[in-house]
Amino acid sequence: MSAVPSAFPRHSGVTRCAVRLRCGASRPRSRCGNFSIFPHLDAFPQNTMADAERWAADIGVPSYAIDEQTAVKVVDGDVEVISEGRWERFGS
Repeated sequence: MSAVPSAFPRHSGVTRCAVRLRCGASRPRSRCGNFSIFPHLDAFPQNTMADAERWAADIGVPSYAIDEQTAVKVVDGDVEVISEGRWERFGS
């Protein structure tokens, strides 16, 4: 699995980065999934849930907005959110 930076759409004059996780050639997509993460939810003024919702509307893959108390675990293509904080899943 590799983490590939991708640009967030521009909102409020701020450009941010997201992380899209996808499989390399040696790992079939069905084993590790294809989704994006909006990290640091609520950690900065420009990382609100409303910003995450606007970002996720244009991504085209399942997406997760996660705060500092949240992790995403992927095992054999099954995605599990582990959290004591705030998170939201977007998309199908």
